[in-house]
Amino acid sequence: MTENKNYRIKEGALIEKYRDLVFSLYRKYPNVAKTKLSEFEKTFSSSNPFFKYGNAENYFLFDDGKIVGHITAISDDRFGNIGSIGFFECENNQTYADMLFEKAFEFLKKTGKKECRGPINMSVWQSFRVSYPEDNPPFYLEPFTLCYYKDLFLTNNFITSHQNITTSETIDKTKIKNYEDLYTQSINNGYSYEILNKNNAKEGVRDIYFLTSKIFEGSYSFYNISEEEFSFFAKQYTEIQGPHYIFVIKNSKKEPVGFFLAIPDLFNPHLKAVVLKTMGLLPEYRGQGLGSAMLYFVYKNSIKDGFKQLIFCTMSVDNERIKSLTGQDLLPYRKYEVFEKEII
Repeated sequence: MTENKNYRIKEGALIEKYRDLVFSLYRKYPNVAKTKLSEFEKTFSSSNPFFKYGNAENYFLFDDGKIVGHITAISDDRFGNIGSIGFFECENNQTYADMLFEKAFEFLKKTGKKECRGPINMSVWQSFRVSYPEDNPPFYLEPFTLCYYKDLFLTNNFITSHQNITTSETIDKTKIKNYEDLYTQSINNGYSYEILNKNNAKEGVRDIYFLTSKIFEGSYSFYNISEEEFSFFAKQYTEIQGPHYIFVIKNSKKEPVGFFLAIPDLFNPHLKAVVLKTMGLLPEYRGQGLGSAMLYFVYKNSIKDGFKQLIFCTMSVDNERIKSLTGQDLLPYRKYEVFEKEII
């Protein structure tokens, strides 16, 4: 990469510089900036077990001494020949973005990667995707970005490789209220719904970790990470104060067969919304109405706790099962994309 007298690249996990950048770019969205900074600090702490398995390099771009962009190049052989770029933040300037992409590609080529995907912050269990438009306020757990990021990727000849959508509906209108009989049937058949708390959190996180390897096998950009990595990032969910609906569903033999991650929108508490982030059932338990029953469990508890809105978060556009369960035919609240590009 050619650098002129104004442009300068610095390497390393410079926490204070990342703070300056995200709080400048997301000055309209301070909660987003705080969340991004927290994730960056946690990811590049010495206690992150990821670095036993993969490696990453951070690049900050300066223009005439002013910080204007950042990117992380991530190499993990468990992901095969695919490398990734994450923590991408940049001013609305294609030259800046191109320089950051080029620097990341140099690193990925050296580590033997032939394809790049992003933005993905280490793994699918962390923030990833570009979001657009900015019409609606960002919500807790959303992979929110500035909407022009999409064009920065596409103009650099990335192609869209995966799309997601978020929808929203008031609790009094959702069709989930019609799943009560399926929920009651599941209880009668010996299924139990165990919400994570301080007493069972360790066991619950372990159950969810082992469930994911079977539930999401073959899903976009999913590969098994270690249990210690999963637990490292899952800790943020188990420490949430107040009501939440993170639970494991178990059969009559007390074997875990599925899980759900639903948390109140902590960014906009006045809206009284619950974010339905992720759910999954083992393949052999699908088609029995258990997915609907799990949604009803979240619905009835949300009503009990006084919530008014449900946010169906980052559903895959090609997941017909989720569409039918959650009402993806609703108008989109926000859209998301992940991009890829050959780097041979």
